[in-house]
Amino acid sequence: MSRLTASFIGVALVAGAFWVATQSYQKNFSGPVLDEARQAQLGIQLIEFPRQVPPIERLEQGQWQLISLQPSLCDAVCQGQMAQQAAAGIHVVPPHQAAYQDLEQVTSAENYIGHQGHALLLNKEGRFAGSLLPPYTKARVNAALDALNR
Repeated sequence: MSRLTASFIGVALVAGAFWVATQSYQKNFSGPVLDEARQAQLGIQLIEFPRQVPPIERLEQGQWQLISLQPSLCDAVCQGQMAQQAAAGIHVVPPHQAAYQDLEQVTSAENYIGHQGHALLLNKEGRFAGSLLPPYTKARVNAALDALNR
């Protein structure tokens, strides 16, 4: 009886480890959400391995989001651009927000500098996953987010 129980526990442990490995692979190493042609059509640049960023105030996880870092020195023209982006559905992160410095450092890193100055994409887990190229119209923002949230 104890031999049967030990065998069962061993099989259960191996099966559990396999399941965890499969889930981890699917979450972290599966292919891109959109193929390159669809990304180009939508003006999206996705990165291969999304990068963890701190949580952003007033931003819910569970769906793809677009954020924009408001420049530290933001004149009237800049304020108008930020208002247009907010109206288009992009969450504007002001410099005083806690996550701002971390996000600025991420986009300044050598591998991500091409995303600097663009609206940044956060995946369903809240990780930095790429960017959307301008122009930032409501229709374009909605098309990109609808394609990613499918």
